[in-house]
Amino acid sequence: DLLQRGARARRGMAGGDPAGPGAAGDGGVVPAGRLAVVPLDRVTMAFAALFSLAVVARWPGARPLPAGLFLFAAFLVLMASVAPWLRRRGGLAQFVGDFYALILAVFMYTAIGVLNRAAGTSHDLLLQHWEQALFGVQPSFDWIRAQPWPWLSGPLHLAYLSYYLILAAAPLGLLLSGRSQGAREAIVLIMCAFYVCYATFAFFPVAGPRYT
Repeated sequence: DLLQRGARARRGMAGGDPAGPGAAGDGGVVPAGRLAVVPLDRVTMAFAALFSLAVVARWPGARPLPAGLFLFAAFLVLMASVAPWLRRRGGLAQFVGDFYALILAVFMYTAIGVLNRAAGTSHDLLLQHWEQALFGVQPSFDWIRAQPWPWLSGPLHLAYLSYYLILAAAPLGLLLSGRSQGAREAIVLIMCAFYVCYATFAFFPVAGPRYT
């Protein structure tokens, strides 16, 4: 047993034993979570595939397929692929590896808007029929006329605008308070909700009452 230990030690000193999975170049061990493809990366790749499928299915046949939208989908896959490496680097690179999907969310919405404008279809009338059947009225039209009070509409509009703040504040607050794992979990949950809504929007677009 002593001879075997000595032989392993000599091989290690000579560089004969390659670093195992998770070993850092300086001899330290990189946490496995920073090396692995995490659920955020997987759902990002899945959304990129769904978005590409929506482009193929809905883009007008008389126009050439948009290379820019496919490049954007490829970029999402690229970011999801390199995110484990970014998280391993630490510092700013790790921040990008953790937050890249949330940072790119606004560009995802823009890309879907390009698709929907090109397709030129919207299902607002169908949604309005559903609302009429469910509520008996059109809430977006009748509510403000039934209660036209600035003291009520002001706070409601502010509550709506706070949505944008909450998206960034929730994971950032967790990160700044030292709860980095909680920040990552919050981002995964937020982006899962985004991807479900965005995929629905890409295949079943609705402009909303403001535009109809």
